[in-house]
Amino acid sequence: MTRDIIVSGESIPMRADGATAFLYRQCFGEDIIKMFTGAADGADIDTDSMGKKLAYVMTRQAEQPDPTKVKLSFSDFLLWVCSFDPLDLSVAGEEIIGLYIDNKKTESSAKKKNDPA
Repeated sequence: MTRDIIVSGESIPMRADGATAFLYRQCFGEDIIKMFTGAADGADIDTDSMGKKLAYVMTRQAEQPDPTKVKLSFSDFLLWVCSFDPLDLSVAGEEIIGLYIDNKKTESSAKKKNDPA
């Protein structure tokens, strides 16, 4: 799923798909799926940092459609984050995380009704 998100008054294309979690882990060494499920169990997670990291990964995915060619590094992340005003990514964080979460929702419906006779 691709969506433009406004950050610092600029429309930034971001893409979330099945590779996002793998790319996130490759770059940051963190399992975003465990972070989401850990949050459900009461674990405290830094959603501001997660949103910024997700924005970086999803922006790079939108720039390079082939997931095998997406280039990520922590140094590049820092340079990318520095290109924004300090709070702008934080303000857009809910929409950024929402894009990732919306990608995980299924759009299919049940093929057969479950009729408990």
